[in-house]
Amino acid sequence: LIETAIRRAGATVNPVSYSGGSDANVLNEKGFDAVNIGIGVNKPHADDESIREDDLLMAYKIGRELMLDHQS
Repeated sequence: LIETAIRRAGATVNPVSYSGGSDANVLNEKGFDAVNIGIGVNKPHADDESIREDDLLMAYKIGRELMLDHQS
């Protein structure tokens, strides 16, 4: 579902596996299927955290595609 939404939004799917901390890891441990989607944030959690406008727009498009696909 997520890979399809990413492609429909015009982005490239690049799945990776990592054990870093994310809400998805916590949810999976509790039995909820969850996937972490990177949205291009630079310096996350730092005082100068930022995101490029193009990356923010792509994150919106991916979210929109997920919602549209889920409605059908």
